[in-house]
Amino acid sequence: MAAATDRFYADLPVAGGFADVFNTSLFRDVPADWHVVVTDVRNSTQAIERGRYREVNLVGASCIIAALNASGGVALPFVFGGDGASLVVPASLRDAVAQALLATQQLAQQQFGLELRVGIVPVATVVAQGAAVRVAKMRVSEHYVQAMFTGGGLAAAERLIKDEATAGPFLLTATLAHSADYSGLECRWQNVPSPRGETHAILVQATSASGDQNQQTYRDVLRAVHEIYGTSEQCHPIAIDRMSLSFSPGRLSGEARVRKLPVWKLLLQNLLGVLFFRFGVRAFGTDWGRYKPDVRDSSDYRKFDEMLRMVLAGTAHTRAQLEDFLRKRLARGELVYGIHAAPHALLTCLVFSRQGNHLHFVDGGDGGYALAAKQMKARLADLAKAAGR
Repeated sequence: MAAATDRFYADLPVAGGFADVFNTSLFRDVPADWHVVVTDVRNSTQAIERGRYREVNLVGASCIIAALNASGGVALPFVFGGDGASLVVPASLRDAVAQALLATQQLAQQQFGLELRVGIVPVATVVAQGAAVRVAKMRVSEHYVQAMFTGGGLAAAERLIKDEATAGPFLLTATLAHSADYSGLECRWQNVPSPRGETHAILVQATSASGDQNQQTYRDVLRAVHEIYGTSEQCHPIAIDRMSLSFSPGRLSGEARVRKLPVWKLLLQNLLGVLFFRFGVRAFGTDWGRYKPDVRDSSDYRKFDEMLRMVLAGTAHTRAQLEDFLRKRLARGELVYGIHAAPHALLTCLVFSRQGNHLHFVDGGDGGYALAAKQMKARLADLAKAAGR
């Protein structure tokens, strides 16, 4: 039976732009009877360093589509992290989402040889740890409203799940065969070359004990990004004229394995897609001449989930400028960061309706967020060591 709080996220007001992410009045506490779900590929950094970043990325996206398809239409806030995902779900959907993610855990192992960690922590438990799970909604495009998180609750849940001393009650391990619905998951684009030479995956986490100071730090970072990289249009990592569907059976095999489809069917669909794009065809309820711009507009190249995540088109010079700015703020104890550069972006899609509800996950190529996170974690460890912790 649906709980009275199931519509909590659906009923939240929607912020109009990314700058509003630091307007604390837009965030609301997630109800205490909801749950925080955290998934990640174990040893993802090593897998990525072996060239398996597309598979790691696809498993992370599969977690989200499986959970959304299990939700029965209830709006769920989530964030994609490259090698996994975080979501919050109402109590009425806890078991259904758990079953879908256990199926994804089995899929990751059987199809890709990857170990997917799945954990679910009650929001009430997170709050008892002294953290909060607060969420807001930001409109990215006509077709996509994105969740933003603050309060430290996602990080607290992740610590409980990853610490062997506390993980027991929260970790899920598949023992029986499970199934999930992955319809809507697509990974058919070639890597998207940067329109400016490099694609930068950037993570920034403010480290002050003061929430107000952290908000100011994030505002300062965004201001610096704007000054260094230019407008949102100039630094967007997805350029329409550089988007191409893939005809590599090897590249399409990941989606084929997840969705249990023959690769030839995906190749045929991509061939039709190329023709529809070229001639601006209106077919199957979709204006294909508008589809590439819609994909670009509905991509999550900037987001906030208790840290700032961005994938930006830039140059070696812009990267050096931003690193100089961040390095100075690191020295002042205001933040930690990680930046990974690649020549292209990676685009994974969730498509529920091509002429409507679709969203597109963007990561930096060759490891993107995961390798930027490796840098950031090393800097966090250095801070902890310097503080004697």
